Amino acid sequence: MEEIKIRGDEKAAEFLDLFYPIHYTLGMALEATLRMNVLSRKQAAIL
Repeated sequence: MEEIKIRGDEKAAEFLDLFYPIHYTLGMALEATLRMNVLSRKQAAIL
């Protein structure tokens, strides 16, 4: 049972290593597009 949990944790870590950089890059690009130097970062994030 312990071995299965470790594999699951490793799979989750691998997924986050793949997903987070993509999510961060797209999120920052979307935020920059929404702002267009009119809104603050905080205002764009709220939208």
